[in-house]
Amino acid sequence: MSALDNTAISDAWVGTADLTCLPARGEELADLAIQRVGKEFHFDLAYTVTDLETLVDHSS
Repeated sequence: MSALDNTAISDAWVGTADLTCLPARGEELADLAIQRVGKEFHFDLAYTVTDLETLVDHSS
């Protein structure tokens, strides 16, 4: 898990969205029929990772 400092978010906005999947060799995304697209969100995010913590799974 990352410990973060100096987090900054800027230029955030919401608006209408369009989605197009272009054809690419070996991919099938362009064959999918897009049913619906909601809102589009955009923002710039910056942060500094100051430390890392190892997470241990105790469920077993």
